Amino acid sequence: TWTRTVTFSYSSCGARSCLDSITAAGPGGSRAIQYSYTTFSVPEAGGSRPFLTGVQPAAGPGYSYDYATGVPVTENRYALEAITYPYGGTTTYTYVSRPFFTGRDNVPLAVVRTRTTSGRDLPAASWKYDYSAPGNSDVQTTTVTRPDQKKDVYEFVGFGLPSRMNATGFVWKVGLQTKTSRADAAEVEEFTWEKGQVVTTANYAAPFYASG
Repeated sequence: TWTRTVTFSYSSCGARSCLDSITAAGPGGSRAIQYSYTTFSVPEAGGSRPFLTGVQPAAGPGYSYDYATGVPVTENRYALEAITYPYGGTTTYTYVSRPFFTGRDNVPLAVVRTRTTSGRDLPAASWKYDYSAPGNSDVQTTTVTRPDQKKDVYEFVGFGLPSRMNATGFVWKVGLQTKTSRADAAEVEEFTWEKGQVVTTANYAAPFYASG
């Protein structure tokens, strides 16, 4: 209706294609967003991979992205490490490995450990994240220590509940939030959930692949 044409341009990034630009052209002129990439060696994936490292809007400064290429795998190697925003603000992330009970075993998973903000005319601030997901508890928690050192605690149903019940019909609760406690429990929200109706699924057969 606005007689505008939006064009997506791609280029080869090794074995895949990367979005280079999005251009909107119409009676009022043309505007484009440009995307840039840096290729890093990723031996775990059997070669190199392009990572998005810059986004240049149609006007004004752009965004840049850095990745944790030099940390151990257990600290989430190749995950997003920092975002720098158009006017100089930066958000930086660190990661750590923590055990999570997944129904039978404790599995180490990489999670956010800290989030820090800094930049021009922006006071430095840091958030620290701690996690508890044991098999001997019905709940798992994420605790966020804020820059003012007060804690926000998020509580979810964990796999410990169906494991303890040792019966079917409880797994649907896993992952549902049960409580949020903010600013050292100055404000508390609690949630209750009811099991909905059974979802009827259509019959499905695996596709047939001819052998000849």
